[in-house]
Amino acid sequence: MINKLVNQATKHELGVIMLRQHPRIAFGMQKTINLWLRDRSPNWHLAMLMALQLHMNWDGKINLVTVATKSEDEKRLHKFLDRLSEQARLPSLTEFYVLVGSFEKLLSEAPRADINIFGVGDVLMFDFMRKASELTRSSCLYVKDSGFESALV
Repeated sequence: MINKLVNQATKHELGVIMLRQHPRIAFGMQKTINLWLRDRSPNWHLAMLMALQLHMNWDGKINLVTVATKSEDEKRLHKFLDRLSEQARLPSLTEFYVLVGSFEKLLSEAPRADINIFGVGDVLMFDFMRKASELTRSSCLYVKDSGFESALV
């Protein structure tokens, strides 16, 4: 059913946001937002806009988080996050985290946050979406751009 809704939204050029609320923690202290970004992914504008809106609503802090499969990519990915932060005019207290290793393994080792925001592709991975909330010990937003959003100023 959810796949059908997402496919219809995509067909009609609409963005999609899905929430997996943690059963016990819900939104925690409503202070910290982890925005997970993949290098070269075109699907990040709506996620960035959601992070900014939550930041304003919660008077919180944004962490930009990405994963490097090898340590040689760490410096390049840190520059990527820094450039993106500048272009989107993120708050000055935004922190950058380049975690090295396996994405799924690093979910439980990432900085603690009250909500984690992830982009999703054309194929929804429901097992991951359920598991991520437990691994991060937080509620998670899953976001798919329509292609018309722009978080750049």
